[in-house]
Amino acid sequence: MFILKDYTPAFQQVSVDEAFLDMTGTERLFGPPKEVAQKIKKRIHRETGLTISIGIASNRYLAKLASEYGKPDGLFIVEKGSEVDFIDKLELKSLWGLGKKTLERLNELNITTIEQLRAYPLPLLSAVLGDAAGKYLYNAVRGIEVEIHEQETKSRSISSERTFQKDRRDLPGIKRTIMELSHEVMFRLLNDKYRSKTVTLKLRYADFTTVNIQKSLKHWVSSAEEFYGINLELLRKKWNKSRALRLIGVGLANLVPRESAEQQELFTDMYDKKRKVEETVTEIRKKIGNTKLTKASLLKYRKKPTQPPG
Repeated sequence: MFILKDYTPAFQQVSVDEAFLDMTGTERLFGPPKEVAQKIKKRIHRETGLTISIGIASNRYLAKLASEYGKPDGLFIVEKGSEVDFIDKLELKSLWGLGKKTLERLNELNITTIEQLRAYPLPLLSAVLGDAAGKYLYNAVRGIEVEIHEQETKSRSISSERTFQKDRRDLPGIKRTIMELSHEVMFRLLNDKYRSKTVTLKLRYADFTTVNIQKSLKHWVSSAEEFYGINLELLRKKWNKSRALRLIGVGLANLVPRESAEQQELFTDMYDKKRKVEETVTEIRKKIGNTKLTKASLLKYRKKPTQPPG
């Protein structure tokens, strides 16, 4: 998923291996959607050895159907104005979000094709299937955007990144940024009651070349200081110091609910103490405000205020 995020900030992950990209406004930077899709397919295959299917359309629902239509290694485009024609090529069971029970109910009504389903007025569909399902299918068979439930990002990963106003290569400033981001991500992790053993670091150079690094640990990340230290280790290994950085991001991936994590293994005394300190800080910050409480380890990285002349 890291590769996809390099092409647009408008990124929505809906499952472990599925995501939507809104390419609006990126054409001057990356080219038209078809060209970008081809680049993404080639890059993913080159870097991971995996093949993917991509669908391009005017909304997410159609793009999902187009992606399924083009599997296993295809690229299918639904041109604007041809949405209904495309949908009519599909079998009724191909509609995304149409469950087995709903399909059986439609068949009982002698609805076996998408064209037949589209002939039903909304009030009748709602009466038969319920308001939510009726409206969903009414819009879906017309190529109209429907609500797509995003996989909760916190159940998969938590990250934060910062784009610099000016490209940077000064190590103290970069370390300060990583420290601040590490505290922010750790606060969110504990606030959401999750655990992680996977640390990620993202570096983007001035020419928009992006490097994503990941490290898996044998234990849960216990504190912002530990998280920060691992990110510094990754930075030392992968940063080409002759090149200025445009963006830095840090993250924790493959999240596990805290209760499940505690059942998987017993905490060591050291880990438990660090964890309790972090959780205490988190609770206090929630009560008094995110910016009013800062750990001493972070203060040394903050810029000293300049004294007014006089």
